[in-house]
Amino acid sequence: MQHPELLEDVLIDFKGLTVIGAHMGHPFEALLVQCMLKWPDLYLSNSAYLATYMDPPLVAFMNSSRGLGRVLYASDHPFLPMERAVAAARDLPLTDAAADAFLGGTAVRLLQLA
Repeated sequence: MQHPELLEDVLIDFKGLTVIGAHMGHPFEALLVQCMLKWPDLYLSNSAYLATYMDPPLVAFMNSSRGLGRVLYASDHPFLPMERAVAAARDLPLTDAAADAFLGGTAVRLLQLA
């Protein structure tokens, strides 16, 4: 049920539907990055994992022009303490723009919260 290939059927059948994958796509991060490059309505969240454990190529993607704003922060609170999850997210080697997008900017835009 977790394999990213299964998302393609949804993205094909429901063009324009925003899909947010969970759990960083682990253990399929590389494939999920390729899927996000192919499908502009596919996003990813780091739910269930501290940002500390994000795959380095995924973090590099978040810093790229094509990956900026494609990954959303999730704390997994109460299973991971909020303070610890936020600290791990802030410790990622992200540009200011990528950090702003990851830590809320993308969610605000996608969920039309502003």
